[in-house]
Amino acid sequence: MLSRMNVSFTVPVGPLLVLQNDDVPGVVGAMGTLLGNAGVNIARITWGRAAAGTTALTIIQVDSVPQPALLQAMRADPRVRRAD
Repeated sequence: MLSRMNVSFTVPVGPLLVLQNDDVPGVVGAMGTLLGNAGVNIARITWGRAAAGTTALTIIQVDSVPQPALLQAMRADPRVRRAD
């Protein structure tokens, strides 16, 4: 549940991806790989969680708007609960 997470970030200029994902190793790396393979550069990334091993909130500022196929690939990862 997002209402129980504390995440601090500066409101950026440009496209954002907001992910709700399991707080387990490898998720951030996998999302970075998907973005890189699609030619989307990460400008800034911030994440937070309520407690270790729970649901995390990952906010990724990117230089270009991701294509729908990339968002679908992110959502296909079983550790990702939501990607918008």
